[in-house]
Amino acid sequence: MLLLSYKIIRTANDNKLNSIYYEHENHLIEDLYLSGNEFDDNIFETISKFKNLNNLDLSNCKNIDYIPESIQNLKNLRFLSLSFMNLKEIHSNIFKLSKLQNLFINFNPYLNLKVINFENKVGFCNFQNTNIVCYQSKTCNWVYQEIDSETKIMYPECSDDQIKEVLDSQMEMNELENYNNNIYINTNEDCRKLSSFLGRRLNFDCCKSYQIICDNNNIVSLTISSILYNFDDLNFDNMPIFEKMETLRIYDIDMKTLPSSIFNQPKLKDLYITGTGLKEITMNVNSTSPIININLEINNITLPLEGLSEFPNLDKIVLDNNKLKGQLTISNSKLEELDLNNNQLNDNIFYNLTIFKNLRALNLSGLSIKELPSNLFKLIYLKELHIENNKDLEYIPESIDNLASLKKLYLRKNGLKNLPSRIFRLYNLDLFDISYNPNLNVKLINFGKLKISQCFVHGTPISCYQLNTCDNISEIKSYTCTQKEIDDILNSQLELTEKDQLSNISDDCKKLNKFLSKPLNLECCKFKGVICYGNKFITNLKLTMNLFNSINEIDFEKFPYLPKLKTL
Repeated sequence: MLLLSYKIIRTANDNKLNSIYYEHENHLIEDLYLSGNEFDDNIFETISKFKNLNNLDLSNCKNIDYIPESIQNLKNLRFLSLSFMNLKEIHSNIFKLSKLQNLFINFNPYLNLKVINFENKVGFCNFQNTNIVCYQSKTCNWVYQEIDSETKIMYPECSDDQIKEVLDSQMEMNELENYNNNIYINTNEDCRKLSSFLGRRLNFDCCKSYQIICDNNNIVSLTISSILYNFDDLNFDNMPIFEKMETLRIYDIDMKTLPSSIFNQPKLKDLYITGTGLKEITMNVNSTSPIININLEINNITLPLEGLSEFPNLDKIVLDNNKLKGQLTISNSKLEELDLNNNQLNDNIFYNLTIFKNLRALNLSGLSIKELPSNLFKLIYLKELHIENNKDLEYIPESIDNLASLKKLYLRKNGLKNLPSRIFRLYNLDLFDISYNPNLNVKLINFGKLKISQCFVHGTPISCYQLNTCDNISEIKSYTCTQKEIDDILNSQLELTEKDQLSNISDDCKKLNKFLSKPLNLECCKFKGVICYGNKFITNLKLTMNLFNSINEIDFEKFPYLPKLKTL
């Protein structure tokens, strides 16, 4: 608490003050410099009484998200700084400050503000990094412009309707008194419960706070952060039940153990706990919780994680940037996304990887992996795989082609020395990242389908490139792969049994398979639309869309010579 006396100027920057008490009735204070403190919206109940105030600095007071109607009481205000706050709303009564000469509302990323004329033009304004919906001409003599910026900042001009909307929302003093008298009556039950839990005044209208979303006066999304509130010892075991809350975010609050009470919220689906120092996962949790997504990134969690296995509907777990080591023991068979990026895990990560049979996205980046687990290539529904920043990982197994559903493959910044030839059998791939693998020398050929939308190869040597492999690469500093180099890669994809089969494939079928972009060891005489003589020579051929792997890249200039072909 800051105790104010008769001093005309009071400076209390960069403390942890959360309230002001004034012991006299004269309110002679002319200058208040209060930046970097922990006041909340209620500070204006006191500040609005200082009728002689000329200069007010509340910059970096992160707990204030609303400038109320009572700002109009500061009629003598000449300097106002509301910079670097978390403002969500400024009441339109601010435009009644007729003597204001310097206005700073910069760096308020959550604010959407319509700026209209004050009764007199303001000398200097700074709205940098704040969203100005519209700006009425001649509001400020000069608006801040970055010195090194080549582009003049141009705000949209306020329309007549927008100006009228702001003016209509202004309150006269008698309206303001009635509003303040009724604010407690209008505060909803969820807000009163939250205020009691957070130690805030009970007339706090939480639904106006940008970190809270309400629906019909019920909290449906709640963010609790030390940036927004000052918590010395917040006990989550006492957290009230919010019947409609679906999303809970907790940031930068000291928390060593994940409280089981959180999972008693009857509608909670998404939980984010970040930067709390969390070390342990509670074992005794409510297994009937409807939780779907748990994000526990940037904490200090070690193993075990059995508590996360209790939730029947859980399909996404994010554990990146923790201190996990040893072997994971979570066993959620419905899990679709698992992120383990930047932990202390090594090759022996999973107790039973195949239990994640429904996994769609897996991140194994930033670990100490030398060899990928063999069971990884049994996850046949996997669509996105991140294996990045594993400096000791030198090889990717040929069995990677078992991941036939894969659409995005990230292999950047590893210690890779070669790529398996079967990687080019990933026909559904749409993003391929092998950048920053300096020990790799790649012959990059087609993946047997339409062009891949995005390939990233920067910092990786490419010895040859087959044209039309990647849609985002028009030129590459290597020569075009020869047909022999392409054929060598395709032939190396074949297992021994497949090579034996290839020796029994006729020349006609090999040539047709190549034209159709199919594996060379396929018996083409069994294709629909193909008739052969003696299983050796193609005599009749009907080409339809279904016969091609890629209908958009057909080059009939390369149609093969088939000596016995009679009908095409």
